Amino acid sequence: MEDTKRCPYCGEEIKAVAKKCKHCGEWIEQEETTESINSSQSTDEVEIPQEEVDTEHDKSSFFSKKVAVMIGIIAAVLVVIGGIVYFMNIPSIEKVDKLLANKNVNSGIDMLIDLSNAGDTVATYRLYTYYKDGKYVKQDYYGKAQQYLKLAAKQGHPNAIKRMAYNSIEEIQSAINGATNDLISSLEYPYSYQNYLENHNKELKQKFDNSSNYIVDLANTGDMKCQYYYGLKLLLEPSSRNDGVDMLEKAQKQGCEEALIILAGCYLDAVGTEKDVEKSIECGKKCSISGKDRQALAQLYELLTIDVEKNI
Repeated sequence: MEDTKRCPYCGEEIKAVAKKCKHCGEWIEQEETTESINSSQSTDEVEIPQEEVDTEHDKSSFFSKKVAVMIGIIAAVLVVIGGIVYFMNIPSIEKVDKLLANKNVNSGIDMLIDLSNAGDTVATYRLYTYYKDGKYVKQDYYGKAQQYLKLAAKQGHPNAIKRMAYNSIEEIQSAINGATNDLISSLEYPYSYQNYLENHNKELKQKFDNSSNYIVDLANTGDMKCQYYYGLKLLLEPSSRNDGVDMLEKAQKQGCEEALIILAGCYLDAVGTEKDVEKSIECGKKCSISGKDRQALAQLYELLTIDVEKNI
């Protein structure tokens, strides 16, 4: 008996191998083929083995991790290289010395300026000495040399602070020399002498007022020269003469003979201290300064204490 099947469209019985229904005329084979294909595709999508899916996921994850590791390594290498380059280019006094030794003067001075601008006190003081002496640069004593000296002192370089103080002392001593010479010359003319005394007293006060505060700083840290000149400054004002005598005592104990002559007058006339004739004589004897230099110091004492009635 021949195999049959029913038409999916009209339901009539037809041969199993029929491609077209003899009752309704619909094509049977095309529809079945389409259904078969769709069924096959659906089956393929559903039946992908889980092992294959897991394998593909593992491969993707491994690749991502590998890329991340490579990026991390590259970043680390770049950081190291950048650090090396950075540290190689950091200015330093040692590098300045090498540049100058190799006669690469412009680069050396530029690096020194960079260091100074960054607050390096050694570099700043070096620039002062170079411009002062005309070494590696054009000499400029009153311009750039003084500019870098002041900056180095402000930055706290000990030699710069001392140089600033001593520069002021040189100016003060120059004014003292001029004043005492005038006073000695006018001793025979009382009216002229008194005028010179008063005028130079005002000038000396102004000179001390304009002097560097570093004199005070160094005096308080034990610098003998600064103690002497700070003592002179204190003697100019009646209200600070006790401190002036104390400061001059500190200077003479360190060997400052000029202070002894001024102290001799202070003890004799009770300036900033009690009257003590014996101590005055002792100070005078201890001082080995003689001649014009001793006379100039006596005139300096007069200049500092013009308001005091002297004991003759």
